[in-house]
Amino acid sequence: MCWRTFASMFSAGGSGVDFVLRTKDYFSEDIESRFDIVSRDPRGVARSEPVMCSRELRENGPTTYCTAKTWTSSGAERCKGGGP
Repeated sequence: MCWRTFASMFSAGGSGVDFVLRTKDYFSEDIESRFDIVSRDPRGVARSEPVMCSRELRENGPTTYCTAKTWTSSGAERCKGGGP
């Protein structure tokens, strides 16, 4: 049986994927035989892309906590009904 473990050993702005690729001998053979070692690149680092919000979303999205809460609740209710 093989389990997955998440390697999150990178500093702010660092690539978790590069860490795993560069440190092939970091984990023992015993660990590697029992676990899949997985990681990620934080948003906007290495192989990931920065978040890009459209002007429409920025202009039409919520601007205060109260409107954000109402907006989120409304979306959640629509999702419960199977809508977008």
